[in-house]
Amino acid sequence: MGKTASGVVAVGVAASALLFTATTAAQSGAALFTSNCAGCHNNVKHPKGLVYNAAGNAAIIEAVNAKGMAAPGSSADFVSIATYLDGAKPTINMALVAHDSPGTRLNLGDIIVSAADLHADWKIITKIVTVSPPTKGTVTYQFANGFAVPSHVTYTPFPGQSGTDTWTYQGTGLLGNTTVRTASVSILNADGTPSTAPELSQHGLTGSWYEPATSGQGVEVEIFPAVGFAQVSWFTYDATAGGADRQRWLTLGGFVTPGQPTIALTIHRNTGGNFNAPPTTTAVTVGTATLRFDSCTSGQLDYSFSDGSNRSGSIPLTRLTQNVTCDPVIARPTNADFALSGNWFDPSTSGQGVTVELNPISGVLFFAWYTYAPNGGAAGAAGQRWFTGQGSYAAGARSIAYTLYETTGGVFDAPSTPPPANAVVGSGTLAFQDCDHASLDFTFTGGSSAGRAGTIPLVRVGPAPPGCTP
Repeated sequence: MGKTASGVVAVGVAASALLFTATTAAQSGAALFTSNCAGCHNNVKHPKGLVYNAAGNAAIIEAVNAKGMAAPGSSADFVSIATYLDGAKPTINMALVAHDSPGTRLNLGDIIVSAADLHADWKIITKIVTVSPPTKGTVTYQFANGFAVPSHVTYTPFPGQSGTDTWTYQGTGLLGNTTVRTASVSILNADGTPSTAPELSQHGLTGSWYEPATSGQGVEVEIFPAVGFAQVSWFTYDATAGGADRQRWLTLGGFVTPGQPTIALTIHRNTGGNFNAPPTTTAVTVGTATLRFDSCTSGQLDYSFSDGSNRSGSIPLTRLTQNVTCDPVIARPTNADFALSGNWFDPSTSGQGVTVELNPISGVLFFAWYTYAPNGGAAGAAGQRWFTGQGSYAAGARSIAYTLYETTGGVFDAPSTPPPANAVVGSGTLAFQDCDHASLDFTFTGGSSAGRAGTIPLVRVGPAPPGCTP
């Protein structure tokens, strides 16, 4: 493809007592909570302050007050206290869960309803519910367990899972709801080590991947989290070495299921096209594959062909450039430059296009251009051609000069001697007009398309990812 290459947070809180005793003006939420929320049950803060759960909802404090707690604070005081509690309450953060655990109990430090508080006429918070479920396991909640016994959740992973899982939940009742809380767990690998496997449904895995032992070929990946789909462009060679007529490219596509460790893909081949000209071509299924990522910088592609070649194998993948926005946990960053990375094509010549990576960390533009020979329509697979474009750029640039390369001499999924030759065959400019429109100017000075020049109008395949700006 080119030559460049927690533990459990303790969240248990003892059941205790809240008694609003006086109004304190012009204080922060933390100070108001400290001064107003003290008193009985051995002078420990009462569960009603943390559970009938003023987190983010002053109406719950009002409901507690209406039940006879006689809180003289103002509405503004209640809002301050509720806001403070919303940010101060502990939540489950990357709690460790054993691989194939039959159920791991985790204490809830933010919704703590003691059985002693569930008087017949109270029940302000009556249950804990899931708002958005986990994807790698199931959760069940238990509260009102007795005096001084914290509420808890039991997380049970699905068989064979590892890595990060998240979900959201809240306390609900007829008199008020808590804010929505977020919890996360880290499911260990089978050998007990922490997993670094990222959630697959994220644009951060988009980019250029290759096996160093077979440098000169590789795959371009794009993940579409908004629609749950993965698109892969595979740039490789025929089974025997040769010139440009031995170049081969394939496209792979499949649905991404959040929380699953692999992506099932269908392998397609396009033939019968001409360089930057009609006709459009239609993909033919030639096999199946499975894609997985062990981390944000390593993965594996397993493949099996059904085209009569009987080829099958596994390719270990290494990220070609630096990771930009992939993260194994839920808080994933966005980047306006990297969000332009992905698949682009000219609809008038559908069946050929470019897969772009714009990497501000490495300061490089890299793209793979899958197309055909100038008169490749009648040549079958031998009419396929692919090129790579590489150029340096400054973050924020939207018009980038590049050098074109044609790589030949490789062998399908195998090292070759001598290694593939990477020849400069032209140059051009890739310019982005916005998140969905771009143009590719090119001039070939050598190689199999020598003498050709032009401009290709490009549109993005699929929706732009979060964080994209023109």
